[in-house]
Amino acid sequence: MKVAAKDGNPLQVKAVVTFFFEDTVRTALAVDNGRTFLQSQATAVLKNIVSMYPYEPSQNNKNEHSLKTESAYISKQAVKLLQDKVGVAGVRVLSFNFNEVSYSQ
Repeated sequence: MKVAAKDGNPLQVKAVVTFFFEDTVRTALAVDNGRTFLQSQATAVLKNIVSMYPYEPSQNNKNEHSLKTESAYISKQAVKLLQDKVGVAGVRVLSFNFNEVSYSQ
């Protein structure tokens, strides 16, 4: 998926989300299709989280969180954001790992 980072650079990003349905009754009552719901929410979180951080730290601020150098920290933030969105449907998010983050054309 192509997304603009905080610094405006277009990036190609992909992520893998590990989850399980903690409460299948709640899932069935809250949404029509749990997997589709999770996928759409994960896509929204991915776009949101990528737009919050630059790809690389700026020259002026080497301590800045960036997608290239702080993937573990950013992945934890993504798990929290996604869990807030899908918890209502009985979904437990275990991880949100970026498996591709690169400059796009």
